[in-house]
Amino acid sequence: MATSLAQRFMRRFAGLERAHGTYIIGASDRTDAKNKLKGRALTKLEPVTEALWAAHLDGSGSGLGVVPIRDDASCLFGAIDIDAYDGLDLPALEAKCLALKFPLVICRSKSGGAHGYLFTSEPITAAEMRKALVEWAAALGYPKAEVFPKQIQMASANDVGNWINMPYFDAERTTRYAVHQGKAITAEQFLTLAGKLAVTRAELAAVAASPAMGLDHGPPCLQFLAREGFTEGGRNNSMFNLGVYCRLRSKDEAQWLPGGETWETAMHSMNEQFMSPPLNRREVKEIASSLRRKGYFYLCDMPPINAHCNKDLCRQRRYGIGNGNPNADPEAQAFQLDNPRRMLTDPITWIITIDARDMELTTEELMDQRLFRKKAIEKLKLALPPLRARSWEPMVQRIVSEAQDVEAPGDAGPEGRLMIMLEAFCTNHAEAKAKDELLLGRPFTEGDRTTFRGSDFMRYLDQHHFRDLKERAVWAVLRRHGAEHNSIKLKGKTLTCWSVPAFARQDEDFDKVRVSAEEF
Repeated sequence: MATSLAQRFMRRFAGLERAHGTYIIGASDRTDAKNKLKGRALTKLEPVTEALWAAHLDGSGSGLGVVPIRDDASCLFGAIDIDAYDGLDLPALEAKCLALKFPLVICRSKSGGAHGYLFTSEPITAAEMRKALVEWAAALGYPKAEVFPKQIQMASANDVGNWINMPYFDAERTTRYAVHQGKAITAEQFLTLAGKLAVTRAELAAVAASPAMGLDHGPPCLQFLAREGFTEGGRNNSMFNLGVYCRLRSKDEAQWLPGGETWETAMHSMNEQFMSPPLNRREVKEIASSLRRKGYFYLCDMPPINAHCNKDLCRQRRYGIGNGNPNADPEAQAFQLDNPRRMLTDPITWIITIDARDMELTTEELMDQRLFRKKAIEKLKLALPPLRARSWEPMVQRIVSEAQDVEAPGDAGPEGRLMIMLEAFCTNHAEAKAKDELLLGRPFTEGDRTTFRGSDFMRYLDQHHFRDLKERAVWAVLRRHGAEHNSIKLKGKTLTCWSVPAFARQDEDFDKVRVSAEEF
């Protein structure tokens, strides 16, 4: 039997299986200032299925989002999400990928940007996937593009990472198509191309991020601009930044410069090599003179550097902003909170990404910087620098306003935990074989209802240290789940009892496991 198109897409985009995303565009929704469609994004705690893929491909669903990172922190695909909606030339982007030998499949995104998909023929770690795609995004000239997976480590078993919208929604009439040799291709052709470009771990490691142009281990912005060419309008700022690089590298690598050459003369060489047209020698000398002061550092916020700045990636470079200079731009040293999600538990749980690792927070921990930093030390082994209130408060406001909603798992929050405790009490606790044993504190099941005394259940909760809800709230929750309050007579006594719908029971024994002596 032939494998369906939905099955083949599901295998190619094999990500997290236990959750998926959907982005619902209503009739009243409009585009934002960037011409991006605004709607409600929701993460659903339901498996990715062939039926969901079929509905996505035939346009009968609301669209499917898949989380690249899996429960074991591995990936089979990742993506660069380029949000340049106005005038983005997909064939030109594809040509640039070919020139740089990046094995990316370029697709038009839902709102007219681009998704550059990387596929692997074997599982690789999320860290390996992110490292390649972050470098490639900068090399392509989009250092601020989002990269999926957004994290290399999830916060807990309840965390579901971040999803990206899938291509070929309503495949026959889709606007989310891939391009090959400059032309839109069909869903079948996309799968063929994705299979052809899928790489092994070794092949991925062999792909150079970008020619360094003699700026080895330098800021990605300078490497990109050196390859594309520094033009008039920002040459002085660019020359200053090249001078910072020359000085940092000459102090660290004694063998970098040929005999007799200094970092100042290296600046003159780079002026002739990279500037179009070159600055005159007097201007270069003046820039070098200003660099001899103690307070020099990269001008990250000045054009043309700011348009190509990726501080997170730059910190990882030997001669980037993470070089350890005590006079570095303080904003370059500040931490970033990314990918905010609001899990709809009771109470609410917040999940944010720091340094590509997810962390769960209560609302109190999110609002209080001291508690937040304490949590980062305990969970991520990350000592974050303190921020002033004028920086911290707007950042928290941004997190709250941008957070994507995630459905709560059934066992999350006090209500979910209470129902788990109730099931354990009714099925695992010493059960009554006759109704009279209710007097001994045992639950009794008859037909489709289980009856118990309220005082016995509250004692059970106390013994198991469940104190999330007060007694009145406990009974309110149980009423919502079908509990009924009644009185019965046993041995001349009137008992006030509760009954709930009977829970399903295990009716088969576990398989027996045979262990040979050789295994010990």
